[in-house]
Amino acid sequence: MSDEHIEPKLLDMPVEIAEQILEKLPFPVAKQDKRIEGGNFVKIAFKDLELLLNRVYRLHFAINAKNKTAHDFVTPLMEVLKAKKCVHATELTFWSFSFNDIISILQFFDDQVLKRIEILCTERIDHIERIFDLPQWKNASNFELRGTVFNHEHIEQLFHFKEFQIALDEFSIQDARKLKDDLMERSTFQKCTISEFPNGNRIEIVRVFWPEYNGNYHHNNFIHSFDSSSFRIICDHYFYGNTLKWEFTIERL
Repeated sequence: MSDEHIEPKLLDMPVEIAEQILEKLPFPVAKQDKRIEGGNFVKIAFKDLELLLNRVYRLHFAINAKNKTAHDFVTPLMEVLKAKKCVHATELTFWSFSFNDIISILQFFDDQVLKRIEILCTERIDHIERIFDLPQWKNASNFELRGTVFNHEHIEQLFHFKEFQIALDEFSIQDARKLKDDLMERSTFQKCTISEFPNGNRIEIVRVFWPEYNGNYHHNNFIHSFDSSSFRIICDHYFYGNTLKWEFTIERL
């Protein structure tokens, strides 16, 4: 007889047994990775997902948007979400989903529970304003957009977030004034990072917050205070390939 120790995994158990175990857990289910060899892996994977959705607090969806089977992934996902009607997760991450699919999927998550939305999208988002009316967007407190740029004309749509991180297609002096006169006046605001804007108006942007700024690369970190609040403001540079990029961070102290 073999002395090999066998540890059954939750996702390999019959649904009835797994549900009984989940009911007794006093803490959120830990991260689960499952490799499926052969067979209808999509069907198997979403059967597992349907089981775990009742206990999940963080969901990370990753998909190859250039793959012709991407639609085959989204369709069964939507079926699972429709069956659940409302998923209680605090964090939601989309990697390489189409923006249309993101809009559709978001609506199945409890807007009173969802606090963080992260999107990695490698293509420019058209009509991003479609997300602004969703209660999930309005009630979230943390937003991060990577891989593409956010239209600076909608920058005020980010001001309800406690924290956000984006790359702007353009960062104007007027945008900087909105940050100073509106965003930083809000008691809920904690931190924002705006990256990849061009060098052209860097000095003028910093001078909105620090009029004495002389453009010196080494003087890029300062404290801005007004009323009873203080903020650390950092304007730092980095290279993306051979291109000089800038990153602007405001953080409440």
